[in-house]
Amino acid sequence: MASAALFVPFSLWAEEKKPCEIVFDELRKYIKTTLGIELNDSFYSEWKEGYQHYVYVSESTGIKRPTEEPYFRFFGSDIEKAKEAQIELIAKGFHTMLYRTAATSAAKIYSPLSTYPHHCLSFIAFHESHHLHRKAGGRKAIPYSFEEAAGDVLGNYVSLHFAKQFPHLVDVKNVQHQIKINEKLYKKINATRKKIDDGKDASKSYKKLENFIARLLKKEDNFKKDRFLYPINNAFFIRYGYYTANYFLLKKLYFHAQSPVKFLAYLDTLPETETEAIAKVNSILQEKIKETKS
Repeated sequence: MASAALFVPFSLWAEEKKPCEIVFDELRKYIKTTLGIELNDSFYSEWKEGYQHYVYVSESTGIKRPTEEPYFRFFGSDIEKAKEAQIELIAKGFHTMLYRTAATSAAKIYSPLSTYPHHCLSFIAFHESHHLHRKAGGRKAIPYSFEEAAGDVLGNYVSLHFAKQFPHLVDVKNVQHQIKINEKLYKKINATRKKIDDGKDASKSYKKLENFIARLLKKEDNFKKDRFLYPINNAFFIRYGYYTANYFLLKKLYFHAQSPVKFLAYLDTLPETETEAIAKVNSILQEKIKETKS
């Protein structure tokens, strides 16, 4: 007599996807189809443990990256090597910042990401996809400070589009709140740097900014704390200058473009030096003003 087939529920032989994996699956599809960015299936689908570590360096006499230093030193998961490098640099008289993150252009699901709210995952995916877009298809380089700032513009505002289309995954109000917090931070960091560059007491400026960030982020999620909550010295401004100095200029360009795809196309036209790139963006924006007046 033939034996009856044994039914085994799918969940018993295939592990169910975690909530963050479901969100990243939809983000991956959205980025490929809506933004036209080429991504492979490994984009935020492979898991890794822990944080990644970076060290940023500045002169102690002013906010200036030493000429022999790269934009940052990357140590991966090896925090001990990062600490050793930091100690050596401090001994040479530099200001340093040891930064940890679970969000990198490697686009892996580092374990801390699973603790972040979904609107944070959306920001991260759009920001990091921009780095991959810049590396793909033989695109010429744009200034690093523009690449990072543009990633934050996309992370903030494309997340709004995504949330409106997928409200069951990402809440629009959470995205709006995140933009508000991020832009408060960008403005305060820029304003504090200007004071220091203008010769105001650096130590007092560091402390005021530290207190401002601590108060602002007291009830915020782990992503924002992981990203912004650090002791402040000149190296802090080296790191965040890449993200904040040109952010509001590129935000204007984003809204001028009227679509993320056109925004990306504008970025492709930018020169490789920061001064020339600023001039180019201002020229594009001025053309729009002239068209409006005519």
